[in-house]
Amino acid sequence: AGQVAVKAFVKAFAPGEARLILKTNTLSQDWRPYPAPFETVNTITSQDKRWRDVDWRKHIEIRSTILSRTDLFKLYEEIDVFVSTSHGEGFCLPGMEAKLAGRRVVATDSGGVREFIQDGDLLVSGKLGGCAWARMYGWPENSLWYHFEVDEIAAALRASTMLQAPREFCWQ
Repeated sequence: AGQVAVKAFVKAFAPGEARLILKTNTLSQDWRPYPAPFETVNTITSQDKRWRDVDWRKHIEIRSTILSRTDLFKLYEEIDVFVSTSHGEGFCLPGMEAKLAGRRVVATDSGGVREFIQDGDLLVSGKLGGCAWARMYGWPENSLWYHFEVDEIAAALRASTMLQAPREFCWQ
């Protein structure tokens, strides 16, 4: 889901228009089933003509530390929009916490986010399909998850800026 968030951000914004804080829990090379976050962002930005010659670290920040509750809420205070690009989500507690902190939410419609979405928040619809990584996660092979179009998520990110100019985005 982190790859989707970065791809959508790079499509939605030129360097300098907004910042993305990518919150992860690990920087190991075993960021399953994806490559490490730095490698992922390098690859994605190098494939976009607007980002290719830009030092992306000035616009996309990767935070990998495990945060205390206090630090987590400080992070919510830093952002304007919380972004969740989950392929399958239960309740999406981080999204709810961001709402409690007064932040807008852009989320894929993949679970419980409908319970707290309000005016000013944006849901991106997807299609239910097979999960290529089910076995890696120990899930049944017939597991399903939602598939989303990166362009639709990018459009939602861009639309969220029309409500109030965001300073930073956060994906967790």
